[in-house]
Amino acid sequence: MRSIPQKRILAPVPDTRALLYRRLRQAALVLGTGGLLTWMMFGSGDLPIHNLPRGEKAQPPAPPEKKDARAAFGGGEPPRPVVIAIIDTGIDQEAFRDLLWTNPFETADGIDNDGNGLIDDVHGYNFIGDNHRIDDRHGHGTHVAGIVRRELRLREALGIEGRPIRLMILKYFDPGVPAGRTMRASLEAFRYAIDRGADIINYSGGGAVPSAEEEALLVEAARRNILLVAAAGNEGLDSDDAPFYPASYGTPNILSVGATDDRLGAVPSSNFGRHSVDVTAPGAQVLSDLPEGRTGRMTGTSQATAFVTAAAALIMSEHRTPPPVERVIDRVLGTGRIFAHLEGRTRSGAHLDALRAATQRDSQTTLTGESSRSSARIPAKYFSHHPDESLQALDERNRPN
Repeated sequence: MRSIPQKRILAPVPDTRALLYRRLRQAALVLGTGGLLTWMMFGSGDLPIHNLPRGEKAQPPAPPEKKDARAAFGGGEPPRPVVIAIIDTGIDQEAFRDLLWTNPFETADGIDNDGNGLIDDVHGYNFIGDNHRIDDRHGHGTHVAGIVRRELRLREALGIEGRPIRLMILKYFDPGVPAGRTMRASLEAFRYAIDRGADIINYSGGGAVPSAEEEALLVEAARRNILLVAAAGNEGLDSDDAPFYPASYGTPNILSVGATDDRLGAVPSSNFGRHSVDVTAPGAQVLSDLPEGRTGRMTGTSQATAFVTAAAALIMSEHRTPPPVERVIDRVLGTGRIFAHLEGRTRSGAHLDALRAATQRDSQTTLTGESSRSSARIPAKYFSHHPDESLQALDERNRPN
């Protein structure tokens, strides 16, 4: 049996009005290090997104399962779906319509039917714009959701039955909205996911400065058995020494994810940490969906996070009721493949093996140890053909309100 190092528990962190400005300013300072900036999170941004040339397309996803999920659990009441809250830039609603979570207490009629103060939050909510429009004007959120969708096809390929899986879309970043509001929007998105019963939160963003309010929300999420799968960050730093939030909080419900390339080598810009990053997953030039029916490639721990989120959702879908988050984390880590060159870069030394994670039952998991950590926050990149102009544009948005 293999054991993994315990996570270093960080001391409580303060909240100050300067936190957001410092994070966003840090993001602005790295904007000039690459070409077309593709990552939502801090990093070198040296691998651009590409619209695919004619003839090269991502494989179209199979439609979501049509089987009555009750059959997988011996009949009875229909099981509740596994709900993944994707806190990101929105989604191409039309392309993902069959996979979207639906708020059972809300109707798209211009009225706040469920009395939560949000009008028409049928499939989620746009917290940066304070409206129901969750369309994606950036591309990052659709790309992340596309990875999740394609990985969920593993269940059909293997003939695995289980609970349906749905995506709750919580938008906290929009390139047309001042960046100074993103931190508040992010916190409100976390609050919504917790209150509306998400099982997994996928967070592909982050920053170097912690927030006591955010940490408190994640403590509550842990208490409610909600898993946070968070990107470890794209700064190429050791997160043991330079924490990246929310991935670096000490709550036991966090899986912090680093990125590898197609040869299983570490992506140079991916953060790492023997005590602060849990697992690695594919994160280099990943092909996925973009708005308006396009496809393209992105690189970063954002993409790696989506692979782990899908694996965790498949594990949860086996159970009529949500299993303990610690068990899901242990299974993800315990079924991962160990590569010598990756040991020391994460707590587990493991690279995600989605097939083993989806098919190996909990009793077969050989890895033991404490659960996980945490990872990421504020989207900081801005598309531009001229990096200097991009830097200036973002800097203008970073001015305190």
